[in-house]
Amino acid sequence: VQNLYRTRSVAGLKLWGQALIYLRHDLATGLVSTTLTRDDFTRTDATPDDLNGIIEELIGNAPEAKFVLVLYERGEKKVAGIMAAQKGQDILELLKPLSPLGTKKHATFTLEGKTLKEVEELILALVRK
Repeated sequence: VQNLYRTRSVAGLKLWGQALIYLRHDLATGLVSTTLTRDDFTRTDATPDDLNGIIEELIGNAPEAKFVLVLYERGEKKVAGIMAAQKGQDILELLKPLSPLGTKKHATFTLEGKTLKEVEELILALVRK
């Protein structure tokens, strides 16, 4: 916690707090996820750059998590996502229908025309396959 406090801006810490408030864990799939709205970014004075490191912190400190997902609004009906996996999982293959960018362990994607809830349900369905 001390390292986190000393390496993040106040806006970033506030955004992380919001992310933790919305944190969910699907026991059946091992998916730990959170969602952030544009209002969350506005209220905290944060930007998507302030999300850097949140995935690593969550996957490193939630041993029961097979996958960690952060979804956030980038505009009206535009959702971006960051997803990471423990060893032995292939995020690029899992998210293939979403055209992800990244590596087998860490990927990003953006979807247009969907809400946060719709994207969250889509990811959960992909993880359950």
